[in-house]
Amino acid sequence: MIMNLFFQSLDFPEKRRVHFHEFMLEFHQKTKKIRTSKNKDPVKIICNDLAKEIKVLCFDEFQIVDITDAMIVGRLFEELISTGVIIITTSNFKPHELYKNGLNRQLFIPFINLIEDKFKILEVDSQVDYRKKKLKMQERFFLKKNIDDINKFNYLWKNLYDENSNEFIINYQSRELKLKNFSNGICKISFSELCEKPLGTVDYLNLCNYVKVLFIENIPQINNSQNDFARRFINLIDILYEAKVQLICFSSVNIEDIYVGKKLDKEFMRTVSRLNEMISSDWVN
Repeated sequence: MIMNLFFQSLDFPEKRRVHFHEFMLEFHQKTKKIRTSKNKDPVKIICNDLAKEIKVLCFDEFQIVDITDAMIVGRLFEELISTGVIIITTSNFKPHELYKNGLNRQLFIPFINLIEDKFKILEVDSQVDYRKKKLKMQERFFLKKNIDDINKFNYLWKNLYDENSNEFIINYQSRELKLKNFSNGICKISFSELCEKPLGTVDYLNLCNYVKVLFIENIPQINNSQNDFARRFINLIDILYEAKVQLICFSSVNIEDIYVGKKLDKEFMRTVSRLNEMISSDWVN
């Protein structure tokens, strides 16, 4: 909200607001192109080009989860600052918490020092998570066959997401997870996109780096011939549970009837238990 107000108040066109992950994806793509043309310093070229068009660059949800970003972000920020670009960023992490426990983190420490030295750091901590506040006392498991549930599910989505909703792509080691509806840590995605595609644990862990409220649409009844779907759903719910992600489900059947196979019935009992806990009012807190 504060970033929205600030960005809208800038009365000149030389400004950009972008999710940090999206910006870094663009940056790596540009770097690759420049390197193929044998230019020596792609970082300098990119930053100089950007400074010709942008006076203020606003990053949403600044965080480092990838070693490639960790190793280059210090140089990137130094170049942007030297060209006169003003950087404003929001983050869920204090500077010293960035890239915590990351690979070769000692090489990242100079960037933390840069942030603490060059940036004015303001902690905005109201102790209130407004996404949770909107979820409080709300139902969070809806049945597709019930018209009233369809309306409630759609209303809850519209009430939570903001106008900046757009497509967001999470890349990891040439793998791609496309979130077609993503905004400010809130995402709506179908069961088929999450569990019928060849995604693994690492993809779900990466999802939790960016998503704090997850709407899963069109959960089907899973039979014995779909145990690979069931296995992914079990893994997904386990990871969402551990990450304390808020979950809203839109399903063809009740929780206890999602899996009707035999092979994974014992393991799925834990999934049923966790789903029941995650849709309870206690889970919000």
